[in-house]
Amino acid sequence: MKNIFYSLRNLSNRYKKNNRIIDGNTTVKDVVYSVVLGLLKSILWILLPSLLLYNLSIYPFIYQLMPIWIYIIVNVFIYLSIYYYYKHLKLRVNEIKDLNTKLLLNMEFMFSLFVTTIILIIFLSFV
Repeated sequence: MKNIFYSLRNLSNRYKKNNRIIDGNTTVKDVVYSVVLGLLKSILWILLPSLLLYNLSIYPFIYQLMPIWIYIIVNVFIYLSIYYYYKHLKLRVNEIKDLNTKLLLNMEFMFSLFVTTIILIIFLSFV
């Protein structure tokens, strides 16, 4: 899972360096790419584990076979991973001096947080 995010980050860094306007401003493609990257991260971190837990709660025979402590451990792992991902991303944004890159990472962070909140609200409304 970490390799996917590192490869996405390397790809976005290469993309940002190659598509910069001469005066240093951020291009529209950079902004769109940051929003799409934030969306992909939200889906990978939130939606897939949530769907797994939702499927376990839909099918009672699978849910009854799984002890409650495994369910609690999976829930704790999901929410801790979400927390540490956002904490790490926010720290990385604060360390950057270039304003254009900082803007893009902040946009990626905020969009990812927005999509994550919507996904969690939808998921919790079904449970």
